Amino acid sequence: MILKSKTIVLIGLLISISFLSCTKNDQTFDDCNTENTPLIFNKIIKQSEWISGTDPAKTTTDKSFITEYIYNELNLLVKETFNPIENVNLYKYSCDNNLEEFNNTHYNRINKYNSKGELIYMEGHDGLYSYNLTYEGQSVLVRGTNQGVDVEIKIELNSDNLVRKLTRNNSYSIFDYDSNGNLIKAVDFDLNDEIKYEFKLDYDQNPNPFFGQLKSAYLSKFIYLFQYNSLYGIDGITYYIDNYGFPYFKNNLFQINQKIEDEEFETILDVKFTYDLHKYPKTFVTSTFGGIFKRFYTFTYH
Repeated sequence: MILKSKTIVLIGLLISISFLSCTKNDQTFDDCNTENTPLIFNKIIKQSEWISGTDPAKTTTDKSFITEYIYNELNLLVKETFNPIENVNLYKYSCDNNLEEFNNTHYNRINKYNSKGELIYMEGHDGLYSYNLTYEGQSVLVRGTNQGVDVEIKIELNSDNLVRKLTRNNSYSIFDYDSNGNLIKAVDFDLNDEIKYEFKLDYDQNPNPFFGQLKSAYLSKFIYLFQYNSLYGIDGITYYIDNYGFPYFKNNLFQINQKIEDEEFETILDVKFTYDLHKYPKTFVTSTFGGIFKRFYTFTYH
C-alpha cells in the first residue's frame, strides 16, 4: 500500500529546528593521519537569498532571507549566518577534513572517526541521541539510543560507499543512484515487503555549488535523515536544496515525484533554474504540490 502525505513541508520545518537523540557512551577514538587539506572549487558560493510569495517583484523586504557562507583558508565551510532571524551555524574540523563538531544557535552535533576516516560515533542535541557505528566490509551496524529508546540500524553501502540499503526494526529502504552518485530513487518497504513510500528524483547536468563540502559527515547526515523512513528523509533533502544541509549530489536536483497509486506519481518538488556562464545556478524557483508553496532564490559567488 502506498502512503500519500501532504505534510512534507511541515516536516521540513521540524527538521530545521529539532533533532531527536540520546545518551553518550564511553568510547576511545583513534587519531587521524593527516592535517586538513585544501579543497579546490571552480566557484564557491558566497550568499544565498530566498523570497517567499508568488511574485518576487511584489514581495516586501521583510520576506527576504539571506544566508552568508564563510570559509577558512583551506576553503572548508566554517560558518553560516542567517538574516534576519539571527541564527548561526559553526563548523569545527579535527584533521583529514573530518567534521567533528557542528553548533547551531539552538542545537549541536558531534562526530568521531577512526584512523581510516570512518564515522564511528555520532551525537546530537547534547546527548539526546547517540549512536556507535561498527564496520564489516560494506556493512555498517548502528547502535545507540534516541530519547532513551534503544535503536539498531543496519546499513549496506555500495562500491562508492553510498547507502544502498537501510534496515530499521519495522521497515527497510532501498536507494538507487545515477552514474554521478546522485540519489534517483528511494523506496520504503514494510517487513512483509509491501511498498510504503516511493520517490523518484531528477537532476540537471550542471554543477551543484554545495557539492564537495562536509564529505566526512555524509553517513551521519544520511542516518539522521533516513533513520525513520524515506518520507522524512526526502523532505529533509527538499528543505536543504539551497544550503549545505545535505551537499552530496554532484548535480542540481530539479524534481521529486512521490508514488501515490500503482503507476501514478505526484510532483512534490519542481525547480526551475537559470544559470551563469559557467553553468552554475544563478536563480531558481521552487514549487511544491502544484505551486501551492513557492520560493524564489538567488545565489552569489566569490
